[in-house]
Amino acid sequence: MISQMDLQVYREGKLIKTPPVVANPIDEESQSSFVQQVIWSLALWGNAYVKVYGSPVSSVEVLDPDTVVVTRDEITGKTNYWLNGKLQPKGKIRHLKFERMPGELKGHGPLQGCAGELKAAQQLDKFQQTWFNTDGIPKGVLSSTQAVNAQQQKALVEAFEAFVKEHKNVLLPLGIKYETLATKPMELQYVEVAEANIRNIARIFGIPAANLLSAIEGTSMTYTNYEESNLQFLQNTLCRYMNEIEDFLSSLLPRSQKVQFNEEMLLRTSTEKLWSVNKLKTDIGYTSGDEMREAEGKNPLPKPVTPTEKVNPNKDNEDSGD
Repeated sequence: MISQMDLQVYREGKLIKTPPVVANPIDEESQSSFVQQVIWSLALWGNAYVKVYGSPVSSVEVLDPDTVVVTRDEITGKTNYWLNGKLQPKGKIRHLKFERMPGELKGHGPLQGCAGELKAAQQLDKFQQTWFNTDGIPKGVLSSTQAVNAQQQKALVEAFEAFVKEHKNVLLPLGIKYETLATKPMELQYVEVAEANIRNIARIFGIPAANLLSAIEGTSMTYTNYEESNLQFLQNTLCRYMNEIEDFLSSLLPRSQKVQFNEEMLLRTSTEKLWSVNKLKTDIGYTSGDEMREAEGKNPLPKPVTPTEKVNPNKDNEDSGD
């Protein structure tokens, strides 16, 4: 969702044209591509490493976190970054962190401390695959009213399996009975447990139930509370990623310039509500129609022509009777 929002640049509170390093941080890739790569790194590793090029910086590269090693010089206390075993020059790699812990070189992401929930989901998935793929689970039980030894049991089972492969119906003699081990699909899939795991993982990443693309029992979403859910999602979860990206890109620009996401793109309302808000803005003098049209990339409307009364030069003479 963050990659759907444009990055805007402000100078002393005024919106300015977006510099190329913000519009397309990675050469030949979109702005959203850069945002997505940083978010994936922060969400899965808790750290994002960005290599910068040029002075001033003209482009960047989001690195694979597994290729970067962070160390601290015991004498100087300086933090060093190693890329594929090579020490990088100071300032060449910028380090973004999801959460900062005192004394820690690396950041902590949503996955740290939540290994239990993820392991449970993984074990359930593995068990389901084993259940459907293995031949070790019997499909039915043969029983007899008569006592049979182990050799007779084996012969009976083999004969029964061979017979049912070639015939649709079977007549079992001598008090032999066959009972199918039927399990309901809902029980086999452990649907309730699987849904609980989905909710737990979503909670780890701070994703609201409305965004899971799955029905949650006991909940119902309307347009109004969906908007509120998006607002809470923005405030409680997305801002942590957005702030890191905004601060990093702002550090590449002159100090008077600041990068911000256009949050209104995420909090879009219905057309009717949007027009009501715009009308309120113009009524209280917060903005004008021309300013709103300019923000949408449209030209101002032509000024209305005020009709003027034509002056008759002979009017005075007519009134005097001359």
